[in-house]
Amino acid sequence: MRKIKYWIKYICYFIIGFLIVTILASISQLDMLKELKMEIDIKTIFLHTMKSEFALYTIIYFLILVLNVLYNIRLIKKLNEESKKIRKIDDEKILKERRKFTMRRKILISVLVVLIIFLIIFGVNTKRKSEIFEQYTKAVEQRDGYSNYYAKIINKEEATIEMIGKDNIKIYRQISKDGKIRMLYQEGDKMTICITEPSGKKTAINVEAGMVPGFNGGDSFFSSIYKVDNLFSKIKSTIETKVTTEKLNGKDCYRFFINKELQTYVNKEDMVSIKTVNGSSNTEYVEYKFGTVTDEDINKIKPNLEEYVFQEN
Repeated sequence: MRKIKYWIKYICYFIIGFLIVTILASISQLDMLKELKMEIDIKTIFLHTMKSEFALYTIIYFLILVLNVLYNIRLIKKLNEESKKIRKIDDEKILKERRKFTMRRKILISVLVVLIIFLIIFGVNTKRKSEIFEQYTKAVEQRDGYSNYYAKIINKEEATIEMIGKDNIKIYRQISKDGKIRMLYQEGDKMTICITEPSGKKTAINVEAGMVPGFNGGDSFFSSIYKVDNLFSKIKSTIETKVTTEKLNGKDCYRFFINKELQTYVNKEDMVSIKTVNGSSNTEYVEYKFGTVTDEDINKIKPNLEEYVFQEN
């Protein structure tokens, strides 16, 4: 009967603890879905969280039980060994020794509880970050195939850059602070490099092979983290990256931060990186659009090749 009560007690502890963990994890999921403005079904989220967290919680719980049993066995053994000696000691000393054992046990349990709470918080936070990274990566990959786009980028250290594409035309234009304009113009398989000097002199050269960079709303580092197949690399990058919610130019953004020289701001609404810091490069996307570029927009940037003096390749 005593053993049955013992097991019932620990089963109750298991159930209560599991419900607490599930509630905490569900709250975290609800907060994330609210940020993403997605439809919320509390019952579905709660049941999904129970299924996903059950295995990890069970492992941690039984690990604690094993540690507790091992500790009790060691404690009982030590008490039995000391019992013969204790009999010759007065009651006050016996009480003092027992209090020491009790205090050690309380400290051990407290440490384990703190460790479990830390693991739960760490696991929930890591899972949230991985879901955000996956959503960002998928959005960037989906836009890789877009042939209709426009972006205006300001590199505070170097120049203003415009990238535009429609159908089989791609243009990359860079305007330096000194007024020099460099342009990559691609129409079909034909690519031309056009340069306009501050003096007004225009030269061009045809290139047999090359590719004008397009625009997919990603950055040069974070959008590629989840493209690799190495699971360890994904987990490492997720843990190393701090993800916070901040406002930039009136837009709600995720801020992916590793250090001051490696960070980006991603617009929550469309998962487009609108500011990136990578080493000495500090770029900000002041304007962009997908699917609405017209022929008129192209003609505003498209070079008039008749105005350029062509050089031999």
